[in-house]
Amino acid sequence: MDRLTLLLQQFPVNASVIHAGTLAGSHTFPLTESAASYGHLHVIRQGRYILQSAGYQEINIDEPTVVYLPNPKQHELRSVDTSGAQEVLCATVQLGEIAHNQISSSLPDVLLMPLAGVASLENTINLLFSEANADYCGKQIAQDSLVEYFLVLLLRELIDRDAVEIGILAGLADKHLVKALVAVQENPGNDWTLMTMASTAGMSRSRFAEHFKQTVGMTPHQYVTNWRVAIVQKRLSRGENFNLFAQELGYSHPSALVRAFQQQTGLTPASWLKQHSPP
Repeated sequence: MDRLTLLLQQFPVNASVIHAGTLAGSHTFPLTESAASYGHLHVIRQGRYILQSAGYQEINIDEPTVVYLPNPKQHELRSVDTSGAQEVLCATVQLGEIAHNQISSSLPDVLLMPLAGVASLENTINLLFSEANADYCGKQIAQDSLVEYFLVLLLRELIDRDAVEIGILAGLADKHLVKALVAVQENPGNDWTLMTMASTAGMSRSRFAEHFKQTVGMTPHQYVTNWRVAIVQKRLSRGENFNLFAQELGYSHPSALVRAFQQQTGLTPASWLKQHSPP
């Protein structure tokens, strides 16, 4: 399996376009309380804007740019263009479960990527605005699906460029660590010791442990536990019986998995499921 597919199967991309077209004046996101748990993507194709986000200085956007805020963060996009030549697409985005999301946590709070240097995104952007400017049936679904595809391309670009300094995406960009990361994702129930992971990466144990922590931002053991807990969360959400997959994930008894889950999330599996079940 390739280095991004398993991650996105575990943390699937969900997106919804909330605006496409001219964006004059000032707009604050999230627009509604119901969108407060989502990140945001803004594709600025034409126009000049100022981005203001809490805790950050104003950012001037003077060229076509992708603006991606992967985690929930209130921000303002303010037009400073008097020409009227504005073309912007805005979408809410979510990568898996925000409370336990290895992708979002490895990205900066605000990611800016000028479109001039990302040819791989051009065709999808053209399709997005083509849908936005037409009145086709199924328009919303088509736009949402295109944004989800766009985000996959964006993550691929970040990995290929080695553009993320720390986190899971940085690990997937590392030619040694990626071998261990993908191996754990493919076989989470294996007996993953520091030695077996280092061997998979083709590194000495001490060098692997140090390099892993510096690059991924956690110890190898923490990563294995994180991945297993993420699997538990997903399977609980699907209604599966917790007791049936503890051993499958490398735990001798369900109680051992309960302890690992509680240490990671601060909740028992039952409490977590109650909090995350639809009303």
